[in-house]
Amino acid sequence: MSQTKQLYKIKDWIFDPQVSELSRGTDQIIIPNKVAQVLLALLEAPNGMMTKQELMESVWKNTIVTGNSLDKSISGLRKFLGDSSVNPQYIETLPRKGYRLIADYEKLDGNPFLRSRRLRNPFMVIAAVMTICIIAIKLLSNNSHKGVLAPNGNLIASFERDQGKDMLKIENLRLQSNNKIDSFPEPETYVIGWSKDSSKLIYNTTEKGKDFYSLRIYNLISNSLEFIKFSREDDFDLSEILNVNKPKSNLEHYKVILENNTVHYIVYAQKDTIKVLLNQGVIEDFQW
Repeated sequence: MSQTKQLYKIKDWIFDPQVSELSRGTDQIIIPNKVAQVLLALLEAPNGMMTKQELMESVWKNTIVTGNSLDKSISGLRKFLGDSSVNPQYIETLPRKGYRLIADYEKLDGNPFLRSRRLRNPFMVIAAVMTICIIAIKLLSNNSHKGVLAPNGNLIASFERDQGKDMLKIENLRLQSNNKIDSFPEPETYVIGWSKDSSKLIYNTTEKGKDFYSLRIYNLISNSLEFIKFSREDDFDLSEILNVNKPKSNLEHYKVILENNTVHYIVYAQKDTIKVLLNQGVIEDFQW
């Protein structure tokens, strides 16, 4: 017999503390463990309110940390929820005291069979099939370059030619919205790759004739761009990464050569490696 797990509804978000997941519609975000623990502590606290000391003792038991760790977790949680410290809709700062969860929230029945039973409704099955058909049509009929569906099934990224420049756009199927994210000179190849949690997007901006490869990463959560470049030459083991809010730095980089194909591994973050596949010196695919 399956065990019922506890879920929480926070405004339009669903929080599953067992897997540290926030979901809204078809959007799913895996948040860091400590951030999830902070959120759970606030949800379980009387009136959603805790002092800084209570939160630190609850989340960082038997660990010596400074208040900076808590501040970073609260800041990260606000970003994931789309909240602001200036005009809070979810988490309010209580000066010299702590934090309070001010959004409406409630406990939900987390029965793992609940969603599958709902899908047995014939109208929902028809709606689901129609959604899949719409996605397929959009992916096949893009008038410039093939769209790439995100793992969450809700976002499509594609290139578009506009007034002599190439642009990256993201379509949100649930909200039926289109956003143009970036523009750049015509790339050598049109290649896009999604991160597994659908929160980041990597795309090729390498120009023909340049002596280096150029990639860009768009972060949907922070709405920020990062620029990665590395040499076309064989004798290198580093990639440069540039974020407008941070100083330029190097990333660990190694490669494997297989006849006409080369695979580059770029260590973007801890436990987060991007695989860049090249065929005869041209970028052909990304795997996150």
